[in-house]
Amino acid sequence: GHGADLVWRLFHRLVGTVYRQGSLRDRHGRYSKYVSATFAPNDGFALRLDIDKNNAYDALTDGLLILRHLLGRTGFDLTTSAIGSGATLAMPSDIKQRLDNLAPLLDVDGNGQLDALTDGLLLFNYLTGLRGSGLVTGMTGTGATRTGSGPIESYIQSLLPP
Repeated sequence: GHGADLVWRLFHRLVGTVYRQGSLRDRHGRYSKYVSATFAPNDGFALRLDIDKNNAYDALTDGLLILRHLLGRTGFDLTTSAIGSGATLAMPSDIKQRLDNLAPLLDVDGNGQLDALTDGLLLFNYLTGLRGSGLVTGMTGTGATRTGSGPIESYIQSLLPP
């Protein structure tokens, strides 16, 4: 249907053409394009940086969890002393899964790479209240498509709905 066509076009635009080497061939003998996607249920937190789901954005919880995740920490190294009061998500495996699901959104500077020292610090510093040139000076990676404070602040704000 039309929905599947739209999903394919969006996926193709984001990641390019995918070919399946196997039995799926079109009538000309070429391998067919296909994609399989699993979408997380939208529980109201799907596109929010409230990592521990306590209905608050905080540098010392959500920001720290993002930084630790981007540094490769897992298990209790990821979550110790970084879960907010009233959090409904606290188990390290659940926090890691949530951060894995949000990973495409964490590329704040838009350079196609997740980096704790750029993207992670931009998010952490924004959550501490830092704004303007102090937020972005020296904090974007090579090839960044979002470099000024305006585009970066707008992007982060889009991940922090009320």
